[in-house]
Amino acid sequence: MWDAGEGQFAWEVSRDGSKVVHPEKVLYGQAFAILGLSRYARAAGNGAAADLAWQVFSSVDAARHDPQLGGYLEEVEAAYPPGVGTGDRAARSPNTHLHLIEALTELSAAVGQSAEHKARVDARLAELARVDVRLAELVSLVGSKLYQPATGHLAKQFHRDWTPVDPQAQLFAHELELVYFVAAAARQLATASAGALPADLAAVVPRVQQLAIEVGLRGSQAAYDTQLGGFWEGGHGGRPTFEGGCGGGQPVKAWWPQFEGMLGSFWLWQASGDGTHLQRMLGALSTLQQRFADPAGGGEFFAYVADASGKPACGTQKADEWKADYHSLRGLLYAQEWLAAARAGQAAVPKV
Repeated sequence: MWDAGEGQFAWEVSRDGSKVVHPEKVLYGQAFAILGLSRYARAAGNGAAADLAWQVFSSVDAARHDPQLGGYLEEVEAAYPPGVGTGDRAARSPNTHLHLIEALTELSAAVGQSAEHKARVDARLAELARVDVRLAELVSLVGSKLYQPATGHLAKQFHRDWTPVDPQAQLFAHELELVYFVAAAARQLATASAGALPADLAAVVPRVQQLAIEVGLRGSQAAYDTQLGGFWEGGHGGRPTFEGGCGGGQPVKAWWPQFEGMLGSFWLWQASGDGTHLQRMLGALSTLQQRFADPAGGGEFFAYVADASGKPACGTQKADEWKADYHSLRGLLYAQEWLAAARAGQAAVPKV
C-alpha cells in the first residue's frame, strides 16, 4: 500500500497484497495510517514506525494543508471512483478533520516518546513542532469552523471556504466522539508543547475543550433513544434522521454510534457530574448486548431495525471494509479502563 514516491498510502490493494487496486490517496485513509503507525510505535517502541508516520504527515501537510483558511482540503477526492474514500464528496468534512485530530494527537505522543526517532530528526525540531501546531490548529477549527452557533451542532459537510453545504445536517455520533478526542488532544498539547505553541492557539485549546463538552451534551440529548435505547448516528435540524439503509426503508441503528456514544457519555458524565450520562453509557452497552451481539457466532451485527422487533437490519452481515475492531474493541477496552479508574476514585486519562 505504501507509495514511496508520494509518501502516502494507496486506498486499496488486492486481498493477497500483490497489487494495488485503487492507488488514490484518501486523506481519511492517511489519517488512519498516521494513527496506526504512531500507536504501534508507542506500543512497540519502534522508531521506524514513528518515522514512517512522520513521513505520511509531512507529505499530507505539504499536499493538502490550506495555509489561508486552515485545515485540509479533500476536494480532489470528488473525482475518485465510487467506493474509494468515505463517499463524502465535499471539499472538507468534519469526519476527516476529527480523525486528523486523533492521528496527530497520537503522532505527537509517538515522536515525543521515541528517542530513536528524535535522534534522527534533531536537526528538524522546527518541523517536529509543526505537528503540535497543526494539531492545535485543528482543535481551534472545531470552534471557529465546524461548530455552527445557529444550530449548536457541527455541520456535516463544508465548501472550500468553510461555509456549510447544509447547516442543518448534523453528526451526533461524531459529536460524542469529539468530546474525548479534544480532551486527549488538549492533554497531549499541554504535555508536549508547554510554552511552544503560538499564543493564540494555546489560548483557544481550553475554550474548544469546553465547547466540545457543550456540543457533546446537545448531541447526546438529540441522539439517545430514551424509549428503545442506543444512539442514532446523525440528524437534521437537531432531530435524528432515521436512515433506512439496509433496513428496507425502516429506521435502523448502526453499531458504531453505540461504541462512540458509550465513550463520549463517560466523559460527559465526568465533565458534568450528571448521572444521566453514565446511564446512557450503560444503556448503549446494554443495547449492544441485546440488539447487536451474536451469541452464537460472536461479534456484533452491522445494524438492527429500530423497533420493538430488534431484528438485524442487514441480514447476518457483521463485517466489511468499514466495520472492524476500530470502534468495538477500542470502545470496550477504553470503557473498561475508564470505569475502573472511576470506581477506584482515580482520574481517568482521555485517549484517542
